[in-house]
Parts: sequence; C-alpha cells; structure tokens
Amino acid sequence: MEPNIHPILVHYTLAFASTAAILYLLRLVPNLRQRQGMTIAADWMLFLAAGFVIATIAAGFEAYYSVAHDGPSHEAMTTHRNWAVPSGLAVLAVATWRWLSRKEAPGGGQVAGIAVAGLLVVITAWWGGQLVYSYGLGVKQLPESSGNGHDHDHGGETSGDHEDDGHDGDSHADQGLTTTDGTDFEADLSSPNAAVKSLAAAYATGQAEAVRSVLSSDVLIAEGGKIEDGFAAYAGHHLPADLRASQERTSKVLERKTIRLGTNGAAVITRSRVEGTSGASILLETALLEQQGDAWSITHLHWSFSAAPAPSDNHGDDSHEH
Repeated sequence: MEPNIHPILVHYTLAFASTAAILYLLRLVPNLRQRQGMTIAADWMLFLAAGFVIATIAAGFEAYYSVAHDGPSHEAMTTHRNWAVPSGLAVLAVATWRWLSRKEAPGGGQVAGIAVAGLLVVITAWWGGQLVYSYGLGVKQLPESSGNGHDHDHGGETSGDHEDDGHDGDSHADQGLTTTDGTDFEADLSSPNAAVKSLAAAYATGQAEAVRSVLSSDVLIAEGGKIEDGFAAYAGHHLPADLRASQERTSKVLERKTIRLGTNGAAVITRSRVEGTSGASILLETALLEQQGDAWSITHLHWSFSAAPAPSDNHGDDSHEH
C-alpha cells in the first residue's frame, strides 16, 4: 500500500501510550494538587493509545508483507513484530481494565500494568527505528544513487569449491585466505570458484574494502526486482548491514555448480542452508564473473530465498560460520 501509513500511526501510539504511563506515575506524587485532572488526562491518553495500537499493528502487518527487504532486515522486521504484538495486547488489556474501572481512582496494579505496557511500546518503537536507520526499510535512495536497493541475505554464507561433483562443505577457515583483518585480506581471483570463495571470506572479515577487492566496480546486485547498480551504490546502502549479518549467521554449502560462458565468462550457482535468529532458510546465490587478464571479478550477484526443509533433508558435510 502506498503510502505506507504504519510510520504515521506508530507515532500516535507511542506518544499516547508513553505519555499515559508517565501521567499515571506522576499522579503517585504525594500531595499533588492536579491529581484528578492528571488522572482524566491519563485515562484519555490510554484509551486513545488503545485505539491507535489496533490500527498501527494492522498497518504494520501490511508493511511486513509488502515492503521490499533483504535477509538481514527481514530478521529485524521479525524481531520488531515479535515485540509489537505482545506490546499491543498489553496496551489493549490495561486500557480495557482501566475502562471498566474508570469511575474509580487507578490502583497500584493498574499503574504498574500501564507502566509496563508503556515501556514495551517504547522498546518496540526502538526496534522500528532500527529498521529505518540501520536497514533503510521504506526509505528511497537519493536520485544520485544508482539503483533502488536490493533484497538479499548472504553475509558470506556461500563458500567452498565446487569440483566435479557439484557439492562442497568447505569452511571459510579452510580457504587459505587472510580473513581476520580487511587491511591484509588477499583475494584469490585465479578462477571463478576461487573468486566466489573469496567473496564469502571477504564478508567474513567485516571490512568493506575486502568485499570491494572481489566485486567489479560496475557490479549489479539484484533481488526481488530491485538493483544496486555499481559498488558505490551498494557500499552506500546495504553493504554495512550485510557485513554485520555475516558475523551473526551460520550456513552450510549444499551444492555449487560452475558454468563457463565463453572464453572470459562464468556463472557460479551456490545453494546453501542459512541459520539465523529467525530460523533456517535456503539461499540460492548466482554469481556472474568476467575474466580480465589473469583475474576473475564478480560482475553480477543475485540472491533468493526459500523455506528450509528439515536438516535431515539437506546434504553437505561441514557447516561454517560467518
């Protein structure tokens, strides 16, 4: 839905719920002259918060299933949702409780419940802010930035060589590359497989320069119909979140296949099982590479996700961390 009204509604919920909690707590101050008026104001704030929280959560679910996002931001969205639902229920519960006893002064239990509900709303709002400021969800890029962003989740999950059998479980630690410090990272670009392996190791360093050494400056990173056009656009948009995600995930390479495209081109397709805080999924990565001299560089990347089957249904031997 355009425009997405969730960010508008959530500010009302946050303002009313937090203000109500503060007013209920302030009325506990001894010898307070404005206690009665403050109670009336707090009641109205709470009831308004209850009304807005319903609309806010409804709009939030609409955004959850419609806003373009990548893997790392999906986990952050899920965390936000998991805070939002119980927070909203808490606000509705204490508002109903207070409505039924509105002719009486609020008791200590009600004040405590309202304070907890207000705190939950604040925490939920903080997670919502992270979606915007850390992951750029719902934010359009400036005109001078190429591309509209991309939806993917890799975090260096794909690594290991594909030989003739199309399967590999090598870990980053076994790649023979320096991956602990982006300043001394040396990418192996001697073959398409080595370049894809180096990309995974580059993400594992957490250093943007390491990733830059493997990707072409004109790389296209695509997912869900969106494209990051060039490394500069990627570095200014999703790369920081991807580097963070690479430190927080584990994955197992299930299958990798290399296809030569003429004399100087190749495609490397990798399927991995990715484990994160929101559960497991299957990541399919497609990398197109071009040989320039003796080195191969990645000119196009595409990631897509599907639901992961039970671990017993997968194949591959070794898991590796990012």
